[in-house]
Amino acid sequence: MADDDGSRRPTDGDDRTRRDVLRSLGVGAGTLAGLSAATRRALADTGDGLPDSFRVRGTETVTVRIDPEEVSVTRRRVSPDLERRYGRASRALVTTETYPRPEARSDDLPARDTRTIRRPWDTHYATAEEWETYYTERDVSTTEVSGDALARPSDCPKWYFEAVDGGYELKGPMNLAGSNTFIDMDEAVDTLTSNGWTDIVVQYNRYAWVPQNAQFEMQHQTAATGTFRILGGYHAKFWDTGDYVTMTAHEDDAVPHEAISYRTAENEIASVFEDASGVDAITDYYDFENGGDLDHDGFVTDLY
Repeated sequence: MADDDGSRRPTDGDDRTRRDVLRSLGVGAGTLAGLSAATRRALADTGDGLPDSFRVRGTETVTVRIDPEEVSVTRRRVSPDLERRYGRASRALVTTETYPRPEARSDDLPARDTRTIRRPWDTHYATAEEWETYYTERDVSTTEVSGDALARPSDCPKWYFEAVDGGYELKGPMNLAGSNTFIDMDEAVDTLTSNGWTDIVVQYNRYAWVPQNAQFEMQHQTAATGTFRILGGYHAKFWDTGDYVTMTAHEDDAVPHEAISYRTAENEIASVFEDASGVDAITDYYDFENGGDLDHDGFVTDLY
């Protein structure tokens, strides 16, 4: 299928299964995928069009602490770029997320353990004000070309971010979209929750720049194949962006719940919609030029 610029998505013959992706990360089923040190393409290299002045290179230390009641994941990022730009000589970007273990006796994790890994950190990070200036100037130039430009799918958010210490860190790509003309965001979530998913999810909050509202906004809705997903599963976040619902969806492995595949999640969600409607759920593909992270090729799947 062609996108609105005439581009065509590559065939899906090289799709990687969950096991293939795990193998490429250097881990096996049942391990903590987020603690793999295997080399993978720098996320910053996938951020085509984002300001190079926002790029940061450094080191991320991830510590997963497993206790009988919960699992905590602490990430500490340091970079000379942060020191140069913001004077962070001794400060680091630190976040901690905690996941309850309601079924600790049967979730296949050890009762107690602490695991730490140090790995390269290469992405984009800037203050909220810097991102706002960048996106506002970009959106003004876009709408000057076409007054209805922000109604096109190609102008939906292309990335999602994590809010960290007064700024936003690039975390990954959007990979699904759907027209509000046919199914709005709430109906899309209802379709998933009516077919075994849940909208009660323990998760990291993520943000996207919504051009229609000229601001960063936390996900408007979320759905996953389980509330806690201690051993992984499928997870989707939704933003209502004008005429389109924009989504990021991935399959993740056991805590710390880092993505191992985008494509498998796209296929799973499309399958749910097809089973619910009885027709092909994938109507088109749009080239968002945000490919390169894991198996996402930059083409966003247009559902319903």
